[in-house]
Amino acid sequence: MKIVYFTDSYWPRVNGVTVSIQTFADALRRRGHEIRIVCPDYPELENRFGQVDESEIIRLPSISSFFSKEDRFSNPLQLHDILPRLDEFNPDVVHVQTEFSFGEMGRRYCRMRGYPIVSTCHTHWEQYFEHYMQGVPSRLAKLVARTIMRYSLRKDSRIIVPSHQIAQVLRGYGINREMTVIPTGLDASFFASDPARDARVREKLTARFPRLASGKLLLFVGRIGQEKNVAFLFDVLRRVHERYGDASLLLVGDGPFRPALEKHAELMGLGDSCLFTGYLPREDLPSIYSMADLFVFASKTETQGLVTIESMLCGTPVVAIGEMGTADMMDGDNGGFMVKDDMGEFVARTLELLGDEALHARKAAEARVYAQRWTVEGVTDRLLAVYEDAASRRVPKRRHRLHF
Repeated sequence: MKIVYFTDSYWPRVNGVTVSIQTFADALRRRGHEIRIVCPDYPELENRFGQVDESEIIRLPSISSFFSKEDRFSNPLQLHDILPRLDEFNPDVVHVQTEFSFGEMGRRYCRMRGYPIVSTCHTHWEQYFEHYMQGVPSRLAKLVARTIMRYSLRKDSRIIVPSHQIAQVLRGYGINREMTVIPTGLDASFFASDPARDARVREKLTARFPRLASGKLLLFVGRIGQEKNVAFLFDVLRRVHERYGDASLLLVGDGPFRPALEKHAELMGLGDSCLFTGYLPREDLPSIYSMADLFVFASKTETQGLVTIESMLCGTPVVAIGEMGTADMMDGDNGGFMVKDDMGEFVARTLELLGDEALHARKAAEARVYAQRWTVEGVTDRLLAVYEDAASRRVPKRRHRLHF
């Protein structure tokens, strides 16, 4: 099967959408399917971690978005520049991964060529816009997000959502299209133990942050944005310090809120123990998860919360607030503790795992077993069923240039 993805986000942009697309694309390639990915260029990021393999990627010129310099927009009219390449590829299925400029481009291509529009809703934009539309009242920002979602998804043939919670959100917006819950699966082999790699990564990080040589280590991995509720973890760390004064919080990732959070940590007297790494190569992540005592996650906006499962695959227990996609992922106290949005409960469970070696060992073993249900092979079967249905419903149209 030949599959085209349209997405406003792909490598070297680091986020959950990028990881989801790559994970599924790799799984599909292993089964013999062919992939093309239509996405923005990233002139300022392209050499961050080495050259991305561009053989299956169709990039278009883009500009930074108004709310995040890391994100890019393109003119959907550029679709006409790549029509010959897409038509030559002659896809069986088109999968639209985002709601903005490349999402609009993909939906136009589907309408022009008679493809059912298969889309994935990765992001709960209502909660993001509340943080990133500076100076705009919260209610208005949420209204804008709902309007964008309704407009983008209203005519899609099949909408894939990563969790039941997001399906409920979309239903609440009045989007009554066919929805299928398919979480992003993880490649378990990527997170397999590698002692030599682990030693290299630990040595590299400890040289950069000598504090990591001793003491308890809490870990956060993700975008450093307001919507991730990272400041909550600073309060957790401060209370952990009452028992473990040499404990550290390692924050892996980057984002627009990082400077403010670094300043906030300093004002709280945590500047030496809140360690911001910025973006790191993804291949280092399994080692970083493995070196932590606990993965701590306070985000309440996740469509999926996949990082909790990544941590579990590495045998690192999780303490997380059980809201939105995180609740779907953990489904209770599996591989750690899923808690309410309550500082006292979060800290109590964190200290319980840090202080009880037997409990920590049981939860680590439980995490490895539980995480296996989220591996990519099983969920790829479900994705292919959607693709096969969509391919059977295509009604090819006479080829022509853009029309609106």
